[in-house]
Amino acid sequence: MILPYKDINPTNSFPYVTVAIIAANAAMFLGQTYIDFTVRPGYSVLNFGLRPVALLHPAEAVMGVSPILTLFLSMFMHAGILHIAGNMLYLWIYGDNVEDVMGHGLYLMFYLTGGLLASFTHVLFNPTSNVPMIGASGAVAAVLGAYLVFFPHAKVKTLVWIFIFITVVYLPAWTLIGLFVAINLIMGMASLASPSPGGVAWFAHMGGLAFGVAVAIPFRSRLRHARINHVVFNQWPNEWRL
Repeated sequence: MILPYKDINPTNSFPYVTVAIIAANAAMFLGQTYIDFTVRPGYSVLNFGLRPVALLHPAEAVMGVSPILTLFLSMFMHAGILHIAGNMLYLWIYGDNVEDVMGHGLYLMFYLTGGLLASFTHVLFNPTSNVPMIGASGAVAAVLGAYLVFFPHAKVKTLVWIFIFITVVYLPAWTLIGLFVAINLIMGMASLASPSPGGVAWFAHMGGLAFGVAVAIPFRSRLRHARINHVVFNQWPNEWRL
């Protein structure tokens, strides 16, 4: 098992938006837990999760809130403690630096748009599915895509656990995000060939990541220019090398 938990990549500003997004996800998860406990287990997912068939054919929607509203609600919902913990950990590791480059307001728009496009990608590959989709994974994948463009060589502290062997290694971001891409591509293609595709929206992740890469590319030249100026006057640390 490998588990990244901290990047070595300083920022120039506090990540207010990233913290607010994490807080919103936590609040939504607590709300889900309360609803499921007081009404019935699974009620929140069944009624507020994104259903591709309901989004494409709203007149046929037989349960839950407006399909358009589920596009936004589903981005802040999670299926369990491990689901939300994994997504928020990745957002905390990579989101602060992407927010630092883009600025708070633009980063918020970027995050929400990435989540929406990830959902649309899932709908594109599963147009007849009536299974509700939830999770911040698509939006977080957009953040990973931007980080890959901005800081491919930034070092990430990673816990490596093989049986009884446990150690911490420093891996470049491109290896961890590249592994994420490879797993999603392989599993996504396998799901297309399977009669029962399972419970992970692999193509939503890829849609979000592709959006993140595409949006980040125009920022890269501006980021490089800022770093060159910083190197001239302040000797920029090696971790910021592109």
